[in-house]
Amino acid sequence: MTLSPAAMNLAAEWLKDCLSNHDSCQRPLETELPTRVIDVGRDGDNPQLFIANGAKGHYVTLSHRWGESTPLTTTMSTLGKRVNGITMAELPRTFQDAVRCTRYLGYKYLWIDSLCIIQDSKVDWEHESSQMQDIYTRAILNISANAAHDSTSGLGSSKRLTAGKPIGGSSNGDYVHLRDLYYHTDSSGVSHVPHQDEGFEHALQTRGWVLQERMLSPRILHFSAYEMAWECDTFCRCECATSPRKPTARPFRTLLVKSEPDYDSHIAWSQLLRKYNTLKLTYESDKLLAFTGLAYKAAEFFRKTYLAGLWKEDLPFALLWYVKGGKESTRLKNYGLSWSWTSIRGEVGPALWPTSPELSVVYEANITAVCLCSEVGRTLGPLQRRSISIRGKKVSINKLFLETQHQRVKISSPPTMLEGELIRPDVSDWTEFLDVGNGPLFLFLLYIYKQPGLNYPLARGLIIRPINMISENSVEEKCYRRIGYYRDWGRRNMWDKYNQFQEEEICLV
Repeated sequence: MTLSPAAMNLAAEWLKDCLSNHDSCQRPLETELPTRVIDVGRDGDNPQLFIANGAKGHYVTLSHRWGESTPLTTTMSTLGKRVNGITMAELPRTFQDAVRCTRYLGYKYLWIDSLCIIQDSKVDWEHESSQMQDIYTRAILNISANAAHDSTSGLGSSKRLTAGKPIGGSSNGDYVHLRDLYYHTDSSGVSHVPHQDEGFEHALQTRGWVLQERMLSPRILHFSAYEMAWECDTFCRCECATSPRKPTARPFRTLLVKSEPDYDSHIAWSQLLRKYNTLKLTYESDKLLAFTGLAYKAAEFFRKTYLAGLWKEDLPFALLWYVKGGKESTRLKNYGLSWSWTSIRGEVGPALWPTSPELSVVYEANITAVCLCSEVGRTLGPLQRRSISIRGKKVSINKLFLETQHQRVKISSPPTMLEGELIRPDVSDWTEFLDVGNGPLFLFLLYIYKQPGLNYPLARGLIIRPINMISENSVEEKCYRRIGYYRDWGRRNMWDKYNQFQEEEICLV
């Protein structure tokens, strides 16, 4: 696929129709430009990095995959050079195509992360990363290089659908071109593919940073493997179909137009969390930052305080997330935050209330302190200290009897045996449970419920393990790490057992 006049004319038609006729799509007001943008100039001009200093205008963003090769970047030493100008020959092919596309659509400014963020400045990188919500939300359009494996690939693709065969003819030489109509879409739900490639997943869509770029952008021009496609809040369009389709692939966008949260809003948010946790990041330390923009938008909508993947107002219940049954999961190294699903690589499920509306809470653990100190001054950025102090019912586990086929664990604890109807390890191979060298295990109950007419409790809690931490005052502190989720559907003899648990305040890290 090349940026042919026909393709660019079609893209321009889609954009014009959206800006002129789509009531559901946000109107493109001139907005304050990001800190730096690329002034693409006109055909024949060299692009140059423009330092906005509060200037206003319209701009386009580029979503691309860095891949194995590092793209052209801006560093402290090259900042002045980039401001003076960048020759088209210096730009990798994907960037060249994005510049040409921006020019063709009539816009002056383009934002590309590797060029508009100073890559060797930690201060600049963290500041600009915290602005992603505004950068993508305020852009007039996002160009998504779905099919490009890296910055050298360009926006084109060798798999592009053929233009069709000429059928018939007339005295004036006109022909009708026909080609196959594809009903199957790729994993984005926007671009069509041949039936044998149904669900085809572009490498770009597997990247963690790209999720918020797609969800926050008001309009996206997809350059996919087989065709060019369009996505906004009103329609999805593609080259192989004449009729637009309703957008269904970005349910998070519905949160931006609703006045109040409802059941569907919570479902859309939980689906987004599950999707994000399966995506790839080059640097695991980016786990929180790559989600910052989405988190701020959702926090505004739900009117809640975001704490590393959880809502503060939903504690302690929010701690009861779990790894999906039968799914592989691992713990991120040197990450901390064991109490948050963000410490896990794998598909997670959100905390769910028991389904019966008649259940009453007999016991609830109490949050006594939350400490999330951020290096960048915004609590969603890199964290120095991250702990939750909580008072709940704790009992030591003397012995485990694993039945991994059914994902159940029997717990030998004084004075009698407990049996979790479902205990799910955070790490799917159970290594965090079985490594006795890491100290004893404890069951820590967060909730006990009662259902009218039934003479047994229902309980929810965590499996935890002690860990020694060094405080800011260089004092050794005993804390705990979460390693699993405990759910007991209830047995008649459990009231006495749970009542014998000792209540204790612990620090989860």
